[in-house]
Amino acid sequence: MVRKIIFLFILISVSCSRKQKETNLSYVSLLPDWVTDRIFLEDSNAYSIAKAALGRYLFYDTRLSFNQTKSCGSCHAQEFSFTDNYRRSAGAMGDLTAHNAPALINLVLNPYLTYTDSSLHFPEQQIHNPMFHTRPVELGWEEHEDEIVSRIRSHPFYDEKFKHAFPDHHPAITTRTIQLALATFVKTIVSFKAPFDSFLSSNDSFTLSPDVRRGYRLFVSDSLKCIRCHGGINFNLPPDGAPPYFNTGFFPDTSVHRGLMQTTGKSADAGKYRVPTLRNLAYTAPYLHDGSVEHLEEVIIRYENGGVRFDQLKHPFITGFRLNSQQRLDLIRFLFSLSDSTLRNQPKYRNPFGQL
Repeated sequence: MVRKIIFLFILISVSCSRKQKETNLSYVSLLPDWVTDRIFLEDSNAYSIAKAALGRYLFYDTRLSFNQTKSCGSCHAQEFSFTDNYRRSAGAMGDLTAHNAPALINLVLNPYLTYTDSSLHFPEQQIHNPMFHTRPVELGWEEHEDEIVSRIRSHPFYDEKFKHAFPDHHPAITTRTIQLALATFVKTIVSFKAPFDSFLSSNDSFTLSPDVRRGYRLFVSDSLKCIRCHGGINFNLPPDGAPPYFNTGFFPDTSVHRGLMQTTGKSADAGKYRVPTLRNLAYTAPYLHDGSVEHLEEVIIRYENGGVRFDQLKHPFITGFRLNSQQRLDLIRFLFSLSDSTLRNQPKYRNPFGQL
């Protein structure tokens, strides 16, 4: 019965598009058969093995930063589920990024990619931000674009790989083909081998320990209702299909924590941030959009307290609840059961320059 409830909650969270899956078989082949959530892909960037392999090199190459000090992998490390374990990451000039580095996993099943911009639905769009942002500078492409592209073109290694990955592009190495290759690689990063995944894909109701089961029951209970925001296979989408941006009441100073208002300009969006995935929490601390909380227990206690109660913009879902110490531990053990330890060592995601 519990397993049926779990599948029901996943299925109602994000509708499955079988027709879409049939037209994107290369990405679908990366997903377990039991994952039926809808996939989200940019139609103009079809998958190819050559493009993904090229993107893997680019992801780890510091030549993609203007001063050759940072790569995408500098802030998104495999061992930390493609985060970096810092509160906020340092860009190529040492400036801190605005937000905690998000985990780059299961992006083909995630239609909302950034903390404060609900209009970016594909990695092909989002990749522009770390490349061209100036406040703060991340990779530093602004005013250095031609220099960086020329640097990549100057290497015979890349000349051959780009021509193979983009045979219809002349020249093959451009800002756009660099972005398309990077996006292709990150879309291949999938993580579905957590203990809880074994439970979802199995008929064995004893796959998980009793404390994890108790924690799951709390997670979906009427008193906590965590799945109202943390639905879907990534545990980050509301089941009603609403955009996953909420003001939790944790950060009442919206002059600093502007949230979604930063891009929409709407005062009602002040302090709203994207719901994060609950997958791989064992490897992605510190937590919250600014990395201000080191331990998962503190996050739960904040929800128990209902955030900051005087915040007028706090979402009505955030009302608080009561847990005893054993219940809190059970909930934490359930959340950690969503962590996939195999992702950290999979050769296909490693820095390829160390394998030449």
